[in-house]
Amino acid sequence: MMMIRMMTMITLMMTMLTMMMMMMMMILMMMMMMMMMIRMMMMMMMMMMMMMMMMIRMMMMMLMMMMIRMMMMMMMMMMMMMRDDDDESDDDSDDDDDSYD
Repeated sequence: MMMIRMMTMITLMMTMLTMMMMMMMMILMMMMMMMMMIRMMMMMMMMMMMMMMMMIRMMMMMLMMMMIRMMMMMMMMMMMMMRDDDDESDDDSDDDDDSYD
């Protein structure tokens, strides 16, 4: 009788130990997963930040290019306007000369 009780006790203890081990393993796995997730999240955040920085830089570059282009266009327009005015005045004077003849 005593032997059977001892055996049952041992088996119970073993099962408990195994269960505890399993639980510990599960908790460890969960911890590892959490760490990995946090690391992944950090990496993602870093990537997002980098992307945002790149986007902002690109936008700034585009804006700068647009500004330069606009300035060039304005300069060209001004030049054209001035030239046109000169041409028109010359044409007028020529026309006047023709009429006098």
